[in-house]
Amino acid sequence: MDPDPSIIAAQSNLLTPHDPIDDDDKLVEDEVVFASKSFLFEDDFYVMAMNPGGKKFDRVNRLQAKANTFEMELLLDIHSELYQVRQGDRINVAIATTLSLDGGQEDGNYVPIEGELTLADDYKYVMHGRVFKHEQYSASHVQISASFGGLLMRLTGELRHLLHLKLDRCIYLLLREGNQKLPMTN
Repeated sequence: MDPDPSIIAAQSNLLTPHDPIDDDDKLVEDEVVFASKSFLFEDDFYVMAMNPGGKKFDRVNRLQAKANTFEMELLLDIHSELYQVRQGDRINVAIATTLSLDGGQEDGNYVPIEGELTLADDYKYVMHGRVFKHEQYSASHVQISASFGGLLMRLTGELRHLLHLKLDRCIYLLLREGNQKLPMTN
C-alpha cells in the first residue's frame, strides 16, 4: 500500500533545529520544531482580560493573554465582528512569514490559487501586517509590536522564542481555538 501523500508532505515540511528559516537566519539549538517552515512562533494563549482600559472602538476588541508553553504575554486587537473571543477562552496564535505550506516566500502580494491548501485553511482568523517595533528591555527579553492595518499586536517574552520577528518583517498572524484541555499557566 502506498503511503498517504499528505503525510509525506507534512513530514517533509518539518523544521528541525538545524534547518535555516531563510538565508540570514539560523535557528538556535533549543528552537521549537514547527509543522511548517513558515512559522516563526506558535503557542496556545489563555485570554486573561478583554479590553483592559476600556473599549476604544465599536468593532475592535483588545485581548490580553498569557502563553501556555512559553512565558509570553500578548496584547492583541481583533475585529470583533469577524472573530469573537471572550475572557477565559484559549486561543492558538501562530505567526508566519507566508501562508504557503511549503514555506515558499511571497513577493509581498498574496494571490490565492484555487484548490491549493494554505496555512489559513487551518485557522479561523488571519491578518497580514508588519513588525514596526522591536525593543530589547533586558538581556533575554524583548517586546515585539506589529500593525495589521491599524489593529495592533504587542508580544512580550524571551528573545530566544521571538528571535525571527525582526523589524520591518512582513508577517501573518493566525488565530484559532486553542487546546481547551491545557492547564492554565501562572
